[in-house]
Amino acid sequence: MTATMTPADLQSVLAEGFADWVQALDLTVTEASPEETTLRMPLTPNLARMGGIVSGQALAALADTSMVLAAFACGFQNYRTAITLNPGQPFQ
Repeated sequence: MTATMTPADLQSVLAEGFADWVQALDLTVTEASPEETTLRMPLTPNLARMGGIVSGQALAALADTSMVLAAFACGFQNYRTAITLNPGQPFQ
């Protein structure tokens, strides 16, 4: 059985395995377990649209990155094979 990864462990995976533009989102892993993994993304001026609403692209990247890290929290250990096949995000 794989040991549970801590938020610090997942933060290291994020720092070592994700592209620079994902790093620029300034994501922080606040909780990590096989049941729940939580990330925070600050709303910075470069992620905001008119009216201070967060960009949909930033939210999509947050969701995708969160799922990869959640898989790691459940014991998945090969980030090189973690890919998104269908993000399925409809426009409204």
